[in-house]
Amino acid sequence: MGNQLVGIAPSQIHAVEHYFSGQFGSEIIFESNMGSTRFFKVAKARTLEGLIVVKVFVKHDPTLPLEDHKERLEYIKKTLANAVNCLPFQRVELIDKAAYIMREFVKHSLYDRVSTRPFLTVLEKKWITFQILCALNQCHKQKICHGDIKLENILITSWNWILLSDFASYKPTYLPEDNPADYTYFFDTSRRRTCYIAPERFVKSLSSEDDGNVSMVPNDSIIRLAPTYTGNTLLPAMDIFSAGCALLELWTEGTAPFELSQLLAYRSGERELVEKHLQGIENERLRNLLASMIDVNSMNRKSAEDYLDQERGKLFPEYFYSFLQLYLQMFSSMPIMTPDDKIQHLHKDISHCIKVLTQAQDLTPDDQENEYSAEQEKQDATPCARLPPEQDGLILIITVVTSCIRGLKQSTSKIAALELLQKLSKYTTSETILDRILPYILHLAQTPTTNMQVQVQVQAIDTLTACLSMVKDIPLSDANVFPEYILPSIADLSSEQSAVIVRVAFAKNIAALAKIAVYFLEETQRNAPNDMPMQRYEAELNALHDIVRQAVLSLLTDSKPIVKQTLMESGICDLCAFFGKEKANDVILSHIMTFLNDDDKNLRGAFYDNIAGVAGYVGWQASDILVPLLLQGFTDREEFVIGKAIRAVTTLIELGHIKKPTVTEIVKETACFLCHPNLWVRHEICGMIATTARTLSAIDVQCKIMPAIGRFLKAPLIQVEKPHILLDCVQPPIPRQVFDSVLRFQDINRFVAALEERNRVRSKTRAGAVPQYEEMGQTLLNLFRRLSSEGLTDAVELQLLAMKPFLITLKHKAQQYADEATTGNGRIIIRRKEACHEYPLADKTNKLPIETRQSDGHLPALVSPASDVAVTPIGGGGLAGSPASGVMVLGVPQTTVSAATSLGEYTLPERNYLLERASECRKDLESLRLKIKSRYNVLALSQRCSYDKLSSPYPSNWRLNGTLVAHLHEHSESVIKLAPLRPHGSLFASGSIDGTVRLWDCSKLNGNQGINKSRQVYSTNTPIYSIAACDGGQSLAVGGKDGSLLMMRIDRNSTKMTLQHARDQTEHNDGPIVDMHAYDQAAPSVIVYATLYGGIVAWDTRMQHSAWRLQNELRHGVITTICADPTGSWLATGTSGGKHICWDLRFRLPIAEIKHPADSWIRKVACHPTEPSYLISASQSNNEVSVWNIESGQRQAVLWASSAPVLTNTSLNDPATTCGVLSGVVDGSPFILTGSSDQRIRYWDIASPKNSALKVPAANDNLQEVAFSYNARLIDGSQVIEEQIIPLNNAGDAHQMRSSTEENPRSGPDMPTASHHDAITDLLMCKDKGQIYIASASRDGVIKLWK
Repeated sequence: MGNQLVGIAPSQIHAVEHYFSGQFGSEIIFESNMGSTRFFKVAKARTLEGLIVVKVFVKHDPTLPLEDHKERLEYIKKTLANAVNCLPFQRVELIDKAAYIMREFVKHSLYDRVSTRPFLTVLEKKWITFQILCALNQCHKQKICHGDIKLENILITSWNWILLSDFASYKPTYLPEDNPADYTYFFDTSRRRTCYIAPERFVKSLSSEDDGNVSMVPNDSIIRLAPTYTGNTLLPAMDIFSAGCALLELWTEGTAPFELSQLLAYRSGERELVEKHLQGIENERLRNLLASMIDVNSMNRKSAEDYLDQERGKLFPEYFYSFLQLYLQMFSSMPIMTPDDKIQHLHKDISHCIKVLTQAQDLTPDDQENEYSAEQEKQDATPCARLPPEQDGLILIITVVTSCIRGLKQSTSKIAALELLQKLSKYTTSETILDRILPYILHLAQTPTTNMQVQVQVQAIDTLTACLSMVKDIPLSDANVFPEYILPSIADLSSEQSAVIVRVAFAKNIAALAKIAVYFLEETQRNAPNDMPMQRYEAELNALHDIVRQAVLSLLTDSKPIVKQTLMESGICDLCAFFGKEKANDVILSHIMTFLNDDDKNLRGAFYDNIAGVAGYVGWQASDILVPLLLQGFTDREEFVIGKAIRAVTTLIELGHIKKPTVTEIVKETACFLCHPNLWVRHEICGMIATTARTLSAIDVQCKIMPAIGRFLKAPLIQVEKPHILLDCVQPPIPRQVFDSVLRFQDINRFVAALEERNRVRSKTRAGAVPQYEEMGQTLLNLFRRLSSEGLTDAVELQLLAMKPFLITLKHKAQQYADEATTGNGRIIIRRKEACHEYPLADKTNKLPIETRQSDGHLPALVSPASDVAVTPIGGGGLAGSPASGVMVLGVPQTTVSAATSLGEYTLPERNYLLERASECRKDLESLRLKIKSRYNVLALSQRCSYDKLSSPYPSNWRLNGTLVAHLHEHSESVIKLAPLRPHGSLFASGSIDGTVRLWDCSKLNGNQGINKSRQVYSTNTPIYSIAACDGGQSLAVGGKDGSLLMMRIDRNSTKMTLQHARDQTEHNDGPIVDMHAYDQAAPSVIVYATLYGGIVAWDTRMQHSAWRLQNELRHGVITTICADPTGSWLATGTSGGKHICWDLRFRLPIAEIKHPADSWIRKVACHPTEPSYLISASQSNNEVSVWNIESGQRQAVLWASSAPVLTNTSLNDPATTCGVLSGVVDGSPFILTGSSDQRIRYWDIASPKNSALKVPAANDNLQEVAFSYNARLIDGSQVIEEQIIPLNNAGDAHQMRSSTEENPRSGPDMPTASHHDAITDLLMCKDKGQIYIASASRDGVIKLWK
């Protein structure tokens, strides 16, 4: 192709988009022009599979042999299909006016990447060099050469995976050395004038006057070649030279080694330029490798495989060969993994990756856990011994992680990515953390779009702090990374617009970030040139102070106490050190003092826990401010806060921040706490007194401390400085009951006055005489009587008097708090005329619910569209959120819940009252609203179910006539299960022992069609035991005998089902699936199945994993059948041991166990059509069907179609067994249809038993000789509906009539009869255009349709 084209001049030039118009339709859509040359026009286009590159060759000469080139390109594509580092052209199209060659679009070439920040490290360049040699080895082994290797044709992904593209089989192999036209036309497409063509490809051209022994290839070429060079065969050595030139440009920072003239000079022997380029490479092995690759003599060049073997373990690390190439290949080969899948794989394998790439020996099993403890996080924050940058192989893994981050969809994957980055930072270099990891952490810390994204922000803040703490070497280029990049990026996270947990995470890390920022600044100052002025350091420090100050002030004034508490507990002292004494006083101390007025006890406790550290930075000058604040804590409402306040005073006394006179005054005032009923408080006060004794002189202790505490001691004490001795010498404390009763008394002042009067009377009474107390009011008299019974003595009265000031203050605070809590008497004012707040409890719609989304079988949460407050369902664990998040929203018809459309009309207190006083009323209103809404949750769901049951699909006066509509015999063996695709729809599926699943349409089987056949069929290699429809009838779940679970997609336009997912669920050794149930209302995407050995599993078809799992005890027998409540709140199983086990799916616990009196095998269980707590159960023998009350465990009704005595278990049992049960409601009256092994279908009217009837007789029944009647009677409290066979015209006895064809061989007519000839296995109702059909399946593989 090549040599024929240069001289052809185009007649007309069109833009590249001209060649797309009308050519490919919507299959390939032109997007943008990527450049044009005389040889090719290149465009980027879009297809259904993504972006592609299309190269258009315009045909100016129709005689060109393009078909040969097309075959060659397709051969290269087929041959290199498994070459993971090669990207050949994937499609070739030839039309009259042009030829198109197409390949996948990759954004960057190696030429682009060389000049893009962050620049490639030494190890990344080694990895790229290694991959280029691998790519050459892969194609050369297949006898394929590239022909035009240059940086533009080496593509690189965002995770540094190399792809060798644009194989140039259509370009000429040999070029004339004295005519650059061919080179410019074919090879200089970038116009850079670089030339990487092997020297031996340039040949001398001969003139036409030369001797006749000349061969011209081809005849019309403008180039005449010597005989030696006839042919067009590329050699591997030619590619090695081109690759060496490209690698030389890579390692010399983008400096091209050759232009055309320089290459021709090098071919002639001039090596100065090459030597100059090679001298710029420091690594000797790399220099020798490149020198060998670009040797002018092709015989001296080795193969790519030889170079790889030669440099193994030398230039290229061993793990390139043994681990990295194979591991990263998993992310680049088919099938393409999503970014989320890549991150999950890396998260699972990261410990092994680190161990291989760093040869780290300190990886313990704890490091491989997904969730870290606090100690592990601290350990992770400590960097390990790191490899030098040129050996840091982890940067390759970091690149893979960061390349996935922007494409992640799931929050769990984003959190996993952050955990990966944090763990990798422990081993990588500081420059890598700042350049490669930091930008992606800040990207994930941006404003979230969903609630789950908030958790990503929290993890991003924690990871940011941990990673920055590992940075030890700060490049001068990153000196201002904190004030100019990091802090502005996360400043908004401290505002009220962020979620609470985000602000908490910010408060937890801001002190550490401030400390790291100062470290960055100091390191930059230390490493800066000597002429850097000190003023610049001060200016940058002040800039840091201003940014951090704004964030800290926002946190200190946050509306949520937990945010302020976290800030106090997470390095408030480090913030004081960061701001310095003056600013710490203004910013920190002035704001944290207000925490003592907060209602949150934990915040007040956090204040006293950390105030000592703050005071240490502010200085002793602040003691005058701190002492009143500390003493305020002694009268806090919470006793644990009192203990913390005493400990804070103790610490400040020990540090010397409180003056000596003040210390003695504090001891005198607080010594009474030695008799406090709380042991914590007594322990802390003893510590404070002991600390004071150690700091004061012995004289001060005896003169000032001992008089203050002496009356509370059992004996004189010398070693007051020993807290444990002091605690042992303290008198018994005030009894807790007495202390609490005193504080509960309304008039504390009267009580204290009474105590003082009683003490005065006792002081005047002689020893041994009984004091005569004065009369007091009845209230006080009753109080003292009660206190006396609780342990009040004279000594306790003295202790209470000692605590007089604190008791009065405590009572005053308690009363004030109670007054605030009961503002407005706690009442909600209801006014009928004007509605201030109205709270709808459900959608105001007459339509039924639009969406349900429950993955674990709990009661769904109900959410009002007028409010974003979600109500947690009963039992917990359910989903909650807004309707847009996919949570179930119920809209019950107004006729059903007419009185529950809103909560009522409520009015808050007047607006002129203080809003703080109204907050408690708002809390009461919110609590009431949530309570009522929670009740409505249950009410609406139950009424929804009742409505569904009352709105029966059966028309009025419906009865099954027993008219055969269709006879279907495509199954070759027993049909085990029938399942409707949608409730009350026309489509249903059948599963058989023959291993096939067939889809039927009753609208096509109504007798009007010429041929009755299934619409779709799917064949498996195992017998089918169970089937169920899900996803709104779009999918079918199938359980096989071998334990497999198949999910099949139903395409209405196809004749075959598509296997969507296959799973072997035998991992728990449960045996095969015996029965399966799909939720109709609660969760369309959840199916529940039971296995032979007791496993009950809810399978979520959206996530393709189990939502929950239960285990039925095998002592009850193996599970034979299950049924589930339509709302998803309970489930019942039947076992071979005659047990019914009912499970509450909200709590996932067994709540009822009902045992069959005869321990008969339970063949079928079903829900009752009208009673939500009733269970229909068919058991082995006697055609017995029972209705059980799950709540009481009683048998409510029994259907008995047997000649054996009713409700007896004797040797006279009839073997006939009911296997098919179908229930429904007609005109508000429930009925049950049963199909039995005696081949009969019976209709049982529960409300009017006499209306029951045999609808489909057995094949050998003669209704002219016998009649079937049904009567009801009460036996042992259960209603029994009994079938009786009455002979007509002296026919044979009833027992003979009941004998089934199981004992009698059948010889039926050729045409299908209106009866089954084998045991009936299942029943199903389907509906088409208002007509009800009943489908019955039998053991001989026949399905019949009745109406």
